Amino acid sequence: MKPFRFHGLATQEIRAATAWYAKQREQLPREFQQEIQSTLFKIQRNPEFFPVDFEDVRSALMDRFPFCIYFTMFEEFIWVVAVSHTSREPYYWADRLPET
Repeated sequence: MKPFRFHGLATQEIRAATAWYAKQREQLPREFQQEIQSTLFKIQRNPEFFPVDFEDVRSALMDRFPFCIYFTMFEEFIWVVAVSHTSREPYYWADRLPET
């Protein structure tokens, strides 16, 4: 299985969402982090299962929380482009993609 690498802004999105959930209910940050890990595991096991959403970027909706993990595959790793709330503007993260 390929390892993950995260765009710096994707990491910030995870931190911001975790902090927001911490203000809502004590156990939500842990549950949110578990859901992220579960979704990442699904991606790692079968990345081609997830639909191509934009150019070569695939999208994996989280089951419990309204977030989507956008990722693309490289030969040696899976690159997480964004961890986006589903109500955000679509493709706001498109400028994070490398030039081809």
